[in-house]
Amino acid sequence: MHWLLHAVGSYVDTALLSFSACCTTTKVAPLASTYSCHCTYRRKFTMTTMKLVGVAVLCGVFSGMRGGLFSLAMWRLNVRIRQALFASLLNQEIGFFDKVQTGKLLLLIYVYQLTIA
Repeated sequence: MHWLLHAVGSYVDTALLSFSACCTTTKVAPLASTYSCHCTYRRKFTMTTMKLVGVAVLCGVFSGMRGGLFSLAMWRLNVRIRQALFASLLNQEIGFFDKVQTGKLLLLIYVYQLTIA
C-alpha cells in the first residue's frame, strides 16, 4: 500500500511541476515559443493525468475485487458453520431434546452466527 501512495504522489508532483514550469516559462519569456511550451507541457500534463486516472480506476477495481472476495469467504464460512451446527444437532440423542428447548437453541445459534458474520 505504501508503494501505491508513493506512486500516486510522484504522478501528482510530476503533473503539477510540468504545468507550473510551463506557466513560469511563458511569464518570463512570453514571446519565446509559447506554443511549443504549451504543447509540450500540456501533453506531459495530460499523460500524467491520464496515468493518475488509470491508477485510480485500477485501485477501485482491485478494492471492489477485495470486497467481493471477503464477502464470498464470509458466505462460505457461514454455510459451513450452519451445516456443522445442524449436523451436530441431528446427531444428539432423544433425551437431549427433553432437557433443552430447541427453539432457544436455534435462536442462540442464529444470534451467534450473526455475531460471527
